[in-house]
Amino acid sequence: MCRLRGNRRFQNEKYVHIREPIIQMVEEIGDKEPISFLVEQLQSENRRRRCDAALALELLGDRRGVPAIIKELNDTTYRPIQDTSIRSDSPENLKRKFEKRQIIQDRYYAALLLGILGDERAVPALIEATWDETINYQAAMSLGQIGDKSAVPALRAMLERLNKPFPRLFAGYGLAMLSDEEGLKVVIDTLNKHELHWTIRRHAIEALGKLGDKQAVPHLIVVLKDDHPNIRVSAARALGAIGDASALPALEEALKDKTETEVNAPTTVSKAAAEAIAQIKAGGGKKTDVQVEAPVEAALGWLKLVDDGDYAKSFDEMAALFRGAVSKADWEKTMDLHKKGFGKVVSRKVQSKRRTRHLPTGPAGEYVIIEFESSFEYKSKAAETVTLMRDRDGVWRVTRYFIE
Repeated sequence: MCRLRGNRRFQNEKYVHIREPIIQMVEEIGDKEPISFLVEQLQSENRRRRCDAALALELLGDRRGVPAIIKELNDTTYRPIQDTSIRSDSPENLKRKFEKRQIIQDRYYAALLLGILGDERAVPALIEATWDETINYQAAMSLGQIGDKSAVPALRAMLERLNKPFPRLFAGYGLAMLSDEEGLKVVIDTLNKHELHWTIRRHAIEALGKLGDKQAVPHLIVVLKDDHPNIRVSAARALGAIGDASALPALEEALKDKTETEVNAPTTVSKAAAEAIAQIKAGGGKKTDVQVEAPVEAALGWLKLVDDGDYAKSFDEMAALFRGAVSKADWEKTMDLHKKGFGKVVSRKVQSKRRTRHLPTGPAGEYVIIEFESSFEYKSKAAETVTLMRDRDGVWRVTRYFIE
């Protein structure tokens, strides 16, 4: 199981909250055959353990993991209560309360893992879960993480039918992750509603920091003077994550604020502001997900070869998976036809980017699909789709290219 310990995806910081139970499961496996052991755990009484085993299967390249997690997401049947404070002689009404809570917790965890895995197979089930008020907020966020824009109508519908600020915030956050402007507006509006409980507004601030959109900067600067110190601390951290230098004067002013947070890990506004200033000046800004940003750089470098008409080299630098299916001569002929039909490139910008482990055809692996909004000499509005995969040597290489 050292393959799981060293798995690049498992080492990503987004797994930090779920890494420990997986490591514990690894210890239990010992010398046993890992896949067989993990498949056995899918029948455990403990639903969370089932999900952990399914996650481990996916990380090891076994596609049975996602369907198993989807099954747990959809399961609303009775299950044993995991809370050890509830005994067999506890009052029946208390037992029923904790039974319902256990079901919600397990289904929430399944939705969380599906977002982390980023697999498009989970999209239909998560869309259905947006109708369930007990877990709809996590379903919305997971849909945003997966990055499939087919979820946009469902998230917009969720916004239209809900009035409660908490699920609306996360429906907006999911939309914003899918590059929908309406979603970003909802998150910013939630921040600016001072009548809401400060914890909901803090969630909005944290979402804005993760999104990294500079449209949020003026709003975050304003709440550096909010009445609640936790809001001010969160705003400073979000500004540091976004990395826009226009926030520096306000953050420097916040250095005078020595107020301590009222709850959560103790810190001061001043300390959070100082850390944000250092982050911006260091050029750290929003931490990039190398699983997406590195492929974007690779795609742009490869497209430069295509733009320059160096089709032979562009073929040589593609993934072995592609080169094994198409001859260099056919590739050069196809690209030459494209060149005659579209002409020289005028402009190109990233429209969307998403990770997946599976394509309709081809083996399981690490893929990133990047859509570009492009303009060419003979076609002012065009769409280019570049799919990259991480080869065994860790290098991102193009495996598919479409233009229309």
